[in-house]
Amino acid sequence: MNKSIIPLILLLITLTVFTSGCETKTANQTWGEKKINLTLIEVSDNTTADHHELEGTQYYYVEGYLINKNPYDALDVKVKTTFYDAQGNIFGVNDTPYLETNNLPSNGNTYFFLRIGDPENKIVNYNVEVTNAKAQYGN
Repeated sequence: MNKSIIPLILLLITLTVFTSGCETKTANQTWGEKKINLTLIEVSDNTTADHHELEGTQYYYVEGYLINKNPYDALDVKVKTTFYDAQGNIFGVNDTPYLETNNLPSNGNTYFFLRIGDPENKIVNYNVEVTNAKAQYGN
């Protein structure tokens, strides 16, 4: 009877590990490393953008919210915005937006704002993308 319980216990342990959501192969070969899915950090639908003048200089600004739909907090979030002219050419890039916080709780959000000089009002479109985030501090 004792010998038949051992394989059952091993099977239960194995099933628990495989269904726990932990990664078995990680960069540092440890169990339990969490992974952030960058596509689950979304830009809110009510993000706005427009031209404005500040102290005689014309700018294009973008403001809105990032929403973290990951099951983990997203830490040290990095964002890049690319701006385009009417022909679809890249006008400029801003990868240093103001973020209310760069650590987004799971199912939480944070306000972001950025601007770029546009003296001739050439910018007609933009794309905001999350370029990096971590689920835990460390490597």
